[in-house]
Amino acid sequence: MSEHSLDNYDMYASTPFPKMVVIAFTYVCNALCPGCAYTNSSIRSDYKDTKHMPEGTFKKIADEVGKHGAWLRISGGGEPLIHPEALPLIEYAKQVGCQVGLITNGSLLTRQKAERLMRAGLDMLEFSVDAATAEDYEIVRKGLDFDKLVTNVRAAREMRDAQGFKTRIIASAVNQKTIDIDAAERFWSPYVDLFQKRKFLTWGINSLANSADPVPYIKKEDRIPCPIIFDRL
Repeated sequence: MSEHSLDNYDMYASTPFPKMVVIAFTYVCNALCPGCAYTNSSIRSDYKDTKHMPEGTFKKIADEVGKHGAWLRISGGGEPLIHPEALPLIEYAKQVGCQVGLITNGSLLTRQKAERLMRAGLDMLEFSVDAATAEDYEIVRKGLDFDKLVTNVRAAREMRDAQGFKTRIIASAVNQKTIDIDAAERFWSPYVDLFQKRKFLTWGINSLANSADPVPYIKKEDRIPCPIIFDRL
């Protein structure tokens, strides 16, 4: 078996502990996005008895990730800020040495919450924006308010800059046929440090026909091992 290394596959070398641990913090969401695998499956109802990650489970994960100074990315399943202990748990993760990234739809991120998270040392704050207009946003982020999102993102950026916090602020959009992702990039770039274009993922549930960029990350004919499984859990 070939060693998965930079020399053999022109990739960066892996590390004994994952560089990033991604967790589904909660399965509860305040949106019904049509492109979300959780909206289009029974996953949330299957987890109705355990809607939020228990405090003990989170701290056990954070303790291990923190020992290695690795990334703990809080996303997936639902809107993380719905978790009733979201802020104190993120503060705990920073205290034990984690690099912490939070992916949120931004609807619940008040200025007070943003300041508390940044003061705790939140390393990355990513807003899933997905559109450049209220009309498109209503389609791809059903149940949420575009104007509120714009207000919350701008407030977070202004507060970050004014107080000199180190949190990196990102806006991301899924490249799907129902939106103009280039227009989204032009709209959001002035408010963030980076605009991230993300591929439309099917998760084996959604239709690839909805993708505006169906080209895979890695071409099968190149026979390159997927790097994700070697540095992300």
